[in-house]
Amino acid sequence: RFKLLGVIAQGSHRGSALIAVDGEPAKPYRVGDSVADGMLLQSVKGRSVTLAPDMNGNQGVILEMPPMPGTP
Repeated sequence: RFKLLGVIAQGSHRGSALIAVDGEPAKPYRVGDSVADGMLLQSVKGRSVTLAPDMNGNQGVILEMPPMPGTP
């Protein structure tokens, strides 16, 4: 349902991500933004993000960037 296409990490509580939802074109989201149906962009790290129902640390969905071409 969610596809992570890009990440700008600035610490786990700052940053942004380019996320496609349900096959629609990707849109940019900042930490704290609503992505879809009660899911917020909770945190951003290196090549992954966490979507969750709130910003209180509750476990959510972790999205990871696909491996870069040529990496094992």
